[in-house]
Amino acid sequence: MTSEKKQKIPEIKLRHGIAGTSPAIDRAIEIALKVASTDLSVLITGENGVGKENIAHIIMENSTRKFKKFISVNCGAIPPGTVDSELFGHKKGAFSGAIENRKGYFEEADGGTLFLDEIGELPLETQVRLLRVLENGEYTPVGASTSSFTNVRIIAATNADLNGKVKEGKFRPDLLYRLNTVPIVLPPLRERSEDIPILVTKFAEDLAEKRQCSSIEFTPEAMTALKAYTWPGNIRQLKHFVENITIVESERKISLETVKSYLQDAPQAGDRYDVTVAQAQPDAGFQYYHEAIISYIHKLEQEVNTLKDAVQNLYIQQHAERPIVPALPEPPAAQIEDTEAVDVTTTAEVEEKRTLDEIERDRYINALEKCNGNRKDAAKELGRSERTVYRKIKEYGL
Repeated sequence: MTSEKKQKIPEIKLRHGIAGTSPAIDRAIEIALKVASTDLSVLITGENGVGKENIAHIIMENSTRKFKKFISVNCGAIPPGTVDSELFGHKKGAFSGAIENRKGYFEEADGGTLFLDEIGELPLETQVRLLRVLENGEYTPVGASTSSFTNVRIIAATNADLNGKVKEGKFRPDLLYRLNTVPIVLPPLRERSEDIPILVTKFAEDLAEKRQCSSIEFTPEAMTALKAYTWPGNIRQLKHFVENITIVESERKISLETVKSYLQDAPQAGDRYDVTVAQAQPDAGFQYYHEAIISYIHKLEQEVNTLKDAVQNLYIQQHAERPIVPALPEPPAAQIEDTEAVDVTTTAEVEEKRTLDEIERDRYINALEKCNGNRKDAAKELGRSERTVYRKIKEYGL
């Protein structure tokens, strides 16, 4: 991998909210960057909550399809009886309730990227149709007599053992070979426990900024217990745990006893990590390194947000329709001397600023309405960070 791409990894982590120094995570991002410029199929494997969709977004954003559609589909959430219609579309009258033609995800994503999460849940008959699309882009909508073609890049993900499913006859081996051209494996959180303090700090500070409250902090004993916990729900579970404590607990210094009350099976002293030893011999080097990383991440994020604001304002200035205001004649010098404080801002400047503010405010209103008030979705729609959207909502009183 080129040094340029290696230098890009911290930037990508920051953009996608990926925290930690785990070599396995860096390796996954490295592979994603290498394969992004190709059209090869990618299979991302890992337990629920490890961030598989983040890797899919990294691949898409660094590919030649980055300005095309990205559609994410949870195959396990689609009823078996309708999965073919959802993926490949259907014709009017194809089945009871098909009152009109419907485009499937493969047609909708034509030219772009289709992320098929939990692909191991697809029925065998659908797997046959998917294999055909992967081989030559050909598919047949339900109820159609002719084939259609699509140019879609497939990124698949699963938390299941597909090799085991092949042995059980529940997954086609030829589809597995076709999907698994480039495998990317994401480790569970219990195998990267060194990242837990960084993740906890990130989640706590993000929520504190969002709720405009002080951030929680864990005692050394409590943090040791968090590192020793198995986290079956991985990063998603850890994030919800931090959010829960931040909202419920009034005390900002979180003790081991508090952690135990939320995690009933949290380890005791003498388990995988000895709390007493950890407290007596703290790793000062790691603590300094950890704090430096967090500080650097926040500094970078602030700089990125500042740059985004500057670019956005420049774009608005270049594209806004500026009102034509006739120049006012300059008053005689004597008249100026007789007046009290004179506002030197011209009418045109005031009108221009008012117009630019209104344009930006309208953009935020439209995005929030389109996303039903969901700030996270609105941030994606606007191409801004969620923090910036939150700040603008307060600024404009939305």
